[in-house]
Amino acid sequence: MGIPYHTTYSPDGAGLNLFDRVNLGTVTAVYGPGASAGATVTAAVTWSEPLALPYCAIPSLIEPSSYFITSRTTVGFSMVITPALAAATLAGGSVEILLIS
Repeated sequence: MGIPYHTTYSPDGAGLNLFDRVNLGTVTAVYGPGASAGATVTAAVTWSEPLALPYCAIPSLIEPSSYFITSRTTVGFSMVITPALAAATLAGGSVEILLIS
């Protein structure tokens, strides 16, 4: 069970989704191998409890690659993974994602 904290600081100009808490957690997503060199792979990332939009998602990719997030909802998003080199092929695997809301 999590520990509730009841003080949240927000610098001037920054907004909070929820004024009485900050949500932190991790989820794991699995993605398949790339079809060919330079091919992107899309991973569906989901969780069971809704998060307020917008939230921050920080993946910990193991392969040399970049990512961008699409189709963001309160219970998931799609993450498109691209190999760092055009001549490289993604091997596939899993990725841990830190969620902050």
